[in-house]
Amino acid sequence: MSVAATGAAWPVWLRGALAGWGAFVLVAGVAARVTAVAVSEGGIVVGRAFRPDRTVGLDDVRRVAPPRWPLGAWRIEGRTGAVTLMPSDLRGAEAALAAMVVEAGLGFRDGAWRRAD
Repeated sequence: MSVAATGAAWPVWLRGALAGWGAFVLVAGVAARVTAVAVSEGGIVVGRAFRPDRTVGLDDVRRVAPPRWPLGAWRIEGRTGAVTLMPSDLRGAEAALAAMVVEAGLGFRDGAWRRAD
């Protein structure tokens, strides 16, 4: 293995910056990890590990867009904001997403489920 690939030849400031960035990504990923996806009477609830749950009301949902490529995410857009879910977040909760689309009265057109109005 070359010295450049191991990082031993990199400047100390660059190694420190990369280590700091890696630590940030690790902590942010653990804190924002999706732990639950469910449909309640009020809408779809997305539970996160160390962040507050996000709820998008059924009356609030404007668009549900599927991933456009294999590493993409589902996007649930409402009037008050959006929730992004990776396909792995929905594993086992596919029925919750389908129920939300049906209960919100969304129709499929232009590559996404949209509200008719």
